[in-house]
Amino acid sequence: MKFHFIGYVGWSEIVEKGIEDEIENFTEMAIEDLQLYLINDGQLQGYLFQCLECGKYCLYADCA
Repeated sequence: MKFHFIGYVGWSEIVEKGIEDEIENFTEMAIEDLQLYLINDGQLQGYLFQCLECGKYCLYADCA
């Protein structure tokens, strides 16, 4: 699979894009926790990618 980096995201950016039900969660965190703690430029930073083959969105995260 080949992925394209979309950008840095928090949960609000994911909701703004309308893709909260379309992401593949690779963070090992529950969606409920991501909704609370995933903040762009915050302590829990999200990284959004999109598969160039199937179009699926993939979310990774990193803690400061």
